[in-house]
Amino acid sequence: MNFTSFFTFFSLWLCLSANASPLPLIPLPAEVKLTGKSFPIGVSTTIITPPKLKKEAQVLADGLSDSTGYRHQVYTRKIRGVKQAIHLALDPSLPENHHQILITPEKAQISGHDAVALSHGIQSLIRILPEKTRTQNRTIPCLEIRDHAGTVPHRALQLDLASHLYPVKDLKMLINQLALLKMNTIILGFNNSGGWRLESKHHPTLTTIGASRPATKEDDTNEETYAGHYTQEAIKELILHAQARHIQVIPSFIFPEHAEPILASLPHLDSMDSDSAKIFLNEILGEVAALFPSKVIHLETSPEYFETHLKTALEQHQLTRLDDVSWTTIDLAPWQHPPGLVKGQKAAPGLLTLDQIHGMTLAPESQGIRALLGTAFVPNTKSLTYTLFPRLAAIAEISWSSSTKYEEFLKRWIAHTPYYHQRKIEICPPYDQPKRQTLHGVQIETSLTHEKEFWPELSYDGRHETYFKSNPHLKKDDYLTFHFPVALTGSIEIATGGKLEKDTELLEGILETSTDGKQWDSLTEFFDGLIAVDLPQGTKHLRIRCSQAQAQPFTLHELKFSEAPLFPNFTETRTVALSPVIHLPIVFSCDFSKHPNLTEKIHYFRNDFFTNYKSMCEILGCLNDQDTPHSITLHLEKTAGKPFLNPRILEESTPEKARELFIDSLFHHLCGYQGSEPDWFRTGISNYLQQRYLNSKTILGDRPLSGGAESGAFLQWFAEKYGLSILTYLSKACRTGQYQERLWQIITQKTLQELASDYQKDRLEKKK
Repeated sequence: MNFTSFFTFFSLWLCLSANASPLPLIPLPAEVKLTGKSFPIGVSTTIITPPKLKKEAQVLADGLSDSTGYRHQVYTRKIRGVKQAIHLALDPSLPENHHQILITPEKAQISGHDAVALSHGIQSLIRILPEKTRTQNRTIPCLEIRDHAGTVPHRALQLDLASHLYPVKDLKMLINQLALLKMNTIILGFNNSGGWRLESKHHPTLTTIGASRPATKEDDTNEETYAGHYTQEAIKELILHAQARHIQVIPSFIFPEHAEPILASLPHLDSMDSDSAKIFLNEILGEVAALFPSKVIHLETSPEYFETHLKTALEQHQLTRLDDVSWTTIDLAPWQHPPGLVKGQKAAPGLLTLDQIHGMTLAPESQGIRALLGTAFVPNTKSLTYTLFPRLAAIAEISWSSSTKYEEFLKRWIAHTPYYHQRKIEICPPYDQPKRQTLHGVQIETSLTHEKEFWPELSYDGRHETYFKSNPHLKKDDYLTFHFPVALTGSIEIATGGKLEKDTELLEGILETSTDGKQWDSLTEFFDGLIAVDLPQGTKHLRIRCSQAQAQPFTLHELKFSEAPLFPNFTETRTVALSPVIHLPIVFSCDFSKHPNLTEKIHYFRNDFFTNYKSMCEILGCLNDQDTPHSITLHLEKTAGKPFLNPRILEESTPEKARELFIDSLFHHLCGYQGSEPDWFRTGISNYLQQRYLNSKTILGDRPLSGGAESGAFLQWFAEKYGLSILTYLSKACRTGQYQERLWQIITQKTLQELASDYQKDRLEKKK
C-alpha cells in the first residue's frame, strides 16, 4: 500500500471509529443523536465567540490543546476563510439551564441559555474530543446533543484539606474533573484538630504554628512533623480556575470543635467561648469574605455557638451560610476495594459502593447532593482520585440525570476510563457491594463463626476481591465444607491469609474430598496456608478441616479451579486485558439443564468464547466499541433475536462441527453488521474465523466471491497478503453501515475483481 492510499485509509478508519458507538458521556445527556458523519479537529481548529464568553472559550481551547497538542486560537469576531471553527453562542430562547451542541461536517456550534448552561455544553464537547495520537487527523462525530441541568441545582464535593494537603495544580485537575462531570461546587475544609491550612494576614501564627502536627504512619512524608498551608494568592489562583468553569469554591470551617491548632497558635484566646474568640472569629471571617467572591461559607458548628459567636460576624461581612441548603450527603469513606492505594484499608461494612450510590433515590425536598470526603487516610493525590473515582461519577449521574440503568452507566464508565489513564489519574476499578451468596447455589456448612460481613459464601462468590474471615480461636476439627451439585475436574488452588489480612493463614489444616458427602478421603495438607492439588475423579464435596487449634483467625480467598465447574445453568465471568491498564469482564452463560448430554460440547463452547473473544473482536473491528456485547447467553430453546443452537443438531454433530456452529453463532452475536455488506463477505469472514480457531482445512475454490468456505479462503489469502488490520477495517465499515466496494481499491489500488483474480492465480501456482 502506498503512502497516499494508506493516508486515505487511515482517515476513513478514524471516521468509522468515531461513529461506531454511543458516546461515553457522564452524566447521561437528555438527548443524543448521531448523524453518521464527522467534523475534523486539527491544528487549524479555532474558536469563535462573543467577547463576553471569552473565558469559557479559553476553557474549550485548553481542552482542544489537551487533545491535539496544539495551541488553538480564540477569536471574538468572525474571520473570513476560517474552516474547522467551533462557534459559541448564547441563546435566550432556550429554556433555563438548557444547552445544545450541533456538529455538522462544516461547523460545530455550542449554544446555551446563559454562560453556565453553555459551559455544560463545552464540557460535553471536551469529553468527546479524541485522545492524543500521533496522527494529525482527528475527528469528532457529527451529532446533536440537547441537555439541561437535571435533578438538583447544587452538585458538590466537600473535601477535607486540613488532614492532608494537595498541591494547587492537583486541585485544579480535580476541578477540571468536577466540571467534566457537570458538578458545580467544591467545598474546601481548612481546619480541624489536624491543623489550620489557610493563610491569615491578621493571625500569621495560625500557619506558622497551627499548621504543624506530629506525623503519623498515614502521612506521605518522611519528616517527624506534617505541616503546610495554602497562601491567599494560591487560593485566588484556584478560585479563578474554578470560576472559568462555573464552579463555586466555598470555604468550610469547624468551630468551636477541633480548636487545638487555633488555641496553640493564639494562647491569648483562653478558649473558643471567650470574648477574645469572638474578636478572632470576626477577623477571620472578614478575611474569608474578602478572599472568596462567592460570599458563601460552610460552618460545622452547634446552633447555640452559631447564635452567640458567629451570626453577627456573618451578617457584618455579608456572608451567606451554605448549611441552609437541604442536602443529600454521601460519605465517601477513604477506601474502595482491596488492594487499594490506601494501605491497610478494606471494603468495610457500611461502605457505599458504586452500585449502591447509582441506585440511590433522592428525597423530593433535596436541593443538592454533597459528596463528603475526610482525608485522614488519604495522604496524596493518587489515593485521593482513587478514592473518589468512579463513585463521584455515579454521584454526578444521579444529581443530573433523573433515571439511568446501572448496567448502562457502567458501560459508559468503562468507555470513560481511558481518559483517566491517558492523564495518569489513578482510579479504582468498579466495586459493587458483595452479596451473601455462592455461585450456582453451592452449599456451605461450617462450624466457624465469621467476622462482621466476611461471610463464608464470599470464598466462592466469583469475586477475587472478596473473602471469608473467621473469628479467632479455632478449635481442632473445625471445618468449612463445600457441597457442589456437579462433579469437579482439573485441579484446585486454595489460599488462606494474604497481604490484606496479615497473620490469618490456616496454620495446620487438611483438604478432604468426597463423592457422596459421607465418605471422606484426606487429599493433602496445607503448607504456608496454601494448597494446589489435582482433584480425584468424581469429587463433588470439599472439606477444609483444622488439624490443630489456633488462636488467630483465618481468611479464605476465592476457590480457584483450573476448570470452572460446569453447572447445568451456567454463568462464568473472566477478565480480558484490553491493555495493560484496562481490563474487561466478559461473561458466558448457558442453561443446558434439559440437555445434560451436551455437557462436553458446552465445555468446548465456553473455552472457545473465553479464548477467542478478544482476537475475534479485534478482527471484526469491534473490540473497543461501547455497544459490543461483553457477554453471550447461549440459548438451546429458540428465542427471537438471541444466539440459538438447535440441541438436536448439536447432539448429532461431531465436536468439531458443533464448534463450527458455535463460532458462527458467536460471530453473528458480536459483529453487528448493518445489512449493507455483501452476503459473500459476511459468510466468508464467518468461515475464515472457523478455519482460524479450529485449525480446519482451508477449502480452496474457483469462486472466491461466492460466499462460505471459498470466500473464507479468499479472505485468509487477503489478510496474509495485505495485513489483518485491513480486513479489520473492512469489517468495521460493515459494522457502521459504510461498506462500499470501492474501499478495496482505495486501500490496495486494485478492484475487488482484480484481487479475486490475483487470489485465483496464486491458488493455481500453489497447485503446481
